[in-house]
Amino acid sequence: MSQADPQKKDSVNDKKITLKAVFLGLFVMLLWGSLFPVIKLGYSVFLLEASFYPTLFVFAGTRFIISGVFGLGYCAATKKISLGKEPKNYLNVLFIALFAFVLHYGFLYVGLSSVSSSNTSLLNQAASIVFICFSFLFFKEEKFTVGKAIAVVSGVASILIVNFDALKINFDIGSLLILCAGLASVVSNIVSKKINSSVQPVTYTCYAEFFGGIVLFAVGLLLGGQFGTVTPAGIGLFAYIIIATILSYTIWYYLVGKYDLSKLLIVKMAEPVFAVFIGAILPLNTPIRWQHLVAIALVATAILFGNVRFKREKHSLIKEGENI
Repeated sequence: MSQADPQKKDSVNDKKITLKAVFLGLFVMLLWGSLFPVIKLGYSVFLLEASFYPTLFVFAGTRFIISGVFGLGYCAATKKISLGKEPKNYLNVLFIALFAFVLHYGFLYVGLSSVSSSNTSLLNQAASIVFICFSFLFFKEEKFTVGKAIAVVSGVASILIVNFDALKINFDIGSLLILCAGLASVVSNIVSKKINSSVQPVTYTCYAEFFGGIVLFAVGLLLGGQFGTVTPAGIGLFAYIIIATILSYTIWYYLVGKYDLSKLLIVKMAEPVFAVFIGAILPLNTPIRWQHLVAIALVATAILFGNVRFKREKHSLIKEGENI
């Protein structure tokens, strides 16, 4: 057997693991991308006044409390309920609850009330692009490669082009809030990367959802928010939101613990692709414009080049997770 054979085998295994991460990541993006237009539709189904933000906080808080309760029930049944004995685990869970659910969704739900679901999902990627550029500052295993450089340029271009209207950039307070939501999400991913070695992803995800949901719900109620009008259609819609929330966050934080975070965030650029098309299917009067099609092509380019290895690049999608 030649010396090249083991290297060839490792290369095949790397490709399989990379494909697994990309496909699981794309499934999460399908769920997350669908939630932008579905939640926007929920505003009308539950007769919520989108301009009254406390009501949106109550809606978001209810979503995460229910998701957390179901998730923690699963953890208890499978004996994964413990966060361990290290105090830092509890602190990290609170950080994830604050950034991933309270701040991220507080900004996101308010921004979504004034920005289209397709534009929201694209703007939400901006902070991820910044992290991809500077990920080496947080994780020594991270490298800024040629592929990532191309991915960043493509990602930035997709965000800019979807916000051009008559050669003018349409940027308002809603867009700023969406950018803040994306930043909060990136911070939560960094923290989850740190905690993943000592606590099961499904465990800290469910705790974070539950505590984050309580904060959002309480703030919304204190400011006069209400859940809205419950109808059979609304129950079905909310059930989908709950299921998609539990599945997406559990799978995503599992991926965050095992794979290169910067490359996963490149895959996250696919989220707007699904949001655009699902938004067009749902009764939201959200047409697919030429800017969206160009942005989708740029996102596909980012994912492709962000996850290929050039001849001089040895850093793969799987390296970081193997050391934690």
